Amino acid sequence: MEKRLGEIANFINGHAFKPTDWEDEGLPIIRIQNLTDPSKPFNRSLKNVPDKYFVSNGDILISWSGTLGVYEWKGKLALLNQHIFKVELTDDNVDRQYFKYVVERSLKRLEEMLRGSTMKHVIKKDFDNLVVPIPDHETQRQIVAALDKAKALTERQERSATGLEQLLRSTFIDMFGDPITNPKNWRIEPLENICTKITDGAHQTPNYQEDGIKFISAKNLKNEKIDWTDVKFITQDEHMSINSRSDVEKGDILLSKSGSLGQAVIVNVDFQFSIYESLALIKYDREILTPFYLWACFNSEPIQFLLRKAHKGVAVKHIHLTNLKKIPIPIPPRKLLLQFEIIAGRINQIRKKLEQTSELANNLFQSLMQRAFHGDLIVDLDVQLDGLLESGNFQTIEQDRELIQTLVNRFNDDKLKSMGYDEIADIYRFKSEAEYNRAKDALFHLLKNEKVTQTAIEVKDEPYQTRLERSKT
Repeated sequence: MEKRLGEIANFINGHAFKPTDWEDEGLPIIRIQNLTDPSKPFNRSLKNVPDKYFVSNGDILISWSGTLGVYEWKGKLALLNQHIFKVELTDDNVDRQYFKYVVERSLKRLEEMLRGSTMKHVIKKDFDNLVVPIPDHETQRQIVAALDKAKALTERQERSATGLEQLLRSTFIDMFGDPITNPKNWRIEPLENICTKITDGAHQTPNYQEDGIKFISAKNLKNEKIDWTDVKFITQDEHMSINSRSDVEKGDILLSKSGSLGQAVIVNVDFQFSIYESLALIKYDREILTPFYLWACFNSEPIQFLLRKAHKGVAVKHIHLTNLKKIPIPIPPRKLLLQFEIIAGRINQIRKKLEQTSELANNLFQSLMQRAFHGDLIVDLDVQLDGLLESGNFQTIEQDRELIQTLVNRFNDDKLKSMGYDEIADIYRFKSEAEYNRAKDALFHLLKNEKVTQTAIEVKDEPYQTRLERSKT
């Protein structure tokens, strides 16, 4: 059975609150930014409005202008701003959660139709007339159960990814301190003094081809890596011409000069490609610095602040090479840099595990969405989601994170080399000597048996590695 959305629910648009209605007290006003980012502050108002504009915990809200999305309000009594629908279901045969999923799918289809528009918004008449499948209540329940599992998997992946990012950032600060205030008093050098080349890519748009050498710009830097799914192509001759200026090699750093300013990635591919002017190419002295350290420096909040602000504190829209070359970079001892390479390299491996798990879950989710709402719910997809949730992948990832954190603690505490089990247990709260020994064995397995980068393998002759070997006996 199919029905129009207007047949199964009423959609109440919010009130057009004006800035003059905003006050320091009163009920919070729910705007689209409060739905897309719960950390955003609320405007408040004491204005007397009709009851239909009040939002209670559990109400379903739909943003229909600018950002299209379905949300469930999880908060106290609030006021509804314009450009958001409050949903009042009128059909008792429609499950609330099913309604959320089917509207979410409909909005994605609308978003694809509106792609390229400068302003995405839905006219209420068109929204009311959207036709959606309404199967029997039991089928709705099955669809919701399967999609809930897929959503739970995605949320776990996001939490794990956030935890890894926080761990890497805190590890960097613990080992090296704030790169601007430099509390550990490392030697400071301007970036240009510790690089063999700092340049950018082609300043003229090349002649694109259907195939050839890959050509990327700042828009291809996403989530701290290069996105190769949407690249341009140029001829070999044009590549060679650009390459004479910006010869990108594995291990170099690329940094976005425009667009999303200051994004830094490590080049981790061997094949040749060219870059546009919106990307800076940083060839650092590999005898002085290591890739993960310099990458972490650029992505730290203090350096990001410097990159995005001009000398007078005004936000910039473009990073100039002249300013980039002057960025101060602390130079810690190489032994410490190599220790960080091991930790960051391992975290990067776990990130790849998460990406693989996430990709599989998303593929299953999309397949399930397409088939479920066409009346073709298949059990094997549901079973596969169960398998992913119970596979132990996330448990392994959490265990890896704990081992890495313990490894960080040990690297940062020289006193451990002279401590016995009792003292270490008091610091790190091991429940028993057997647990301590298991953790210790796991750490050595991580260092000696895990496949890490060549840089990490070279660390075996450093003093800290010898210290760990002695602690093992």
